[in-house]
Amino acid sequence: MLELSNIIEAEEKFILSSIGGRRIWIDLYETNLTDVMILRLARHLENISSKVAKLALVGCDKKTFKKINHHLMNSECRLAGQIKLFEDPEIAKDWLVGKLHSREGER
Repeated sequence: MLELSNIIEAEEKFILSSIGGRRIWIDLYETNLTDVMILRLARHLENISSKVAKLALVGCDKKTFKKINHHLMNSECRLAGQIKLFEDPEIAKDWLVGKLHSREGER
């Protein structure tokens, strides 16, 4: 989990130093997130939320997705309920660039 935490930190620095409106895809395939890492990821999303136009989670199970959204709703993060969950990365990419309507291809 240290590797994931390092990736989160580096990504956060990059995103916060950039111009807003980013479309972000987070690939969580084969990542077993502990409750501590779910909270860390949710806090990361809170921190970068002002720079995010659209965000897709790919390969995340529904239980983990609900936990992340729950944390975001409790923190009143503007991304709460706005993040989409996808199983197929190609469909997620299409949604991020506007080739799909919000309900198509979602998990």
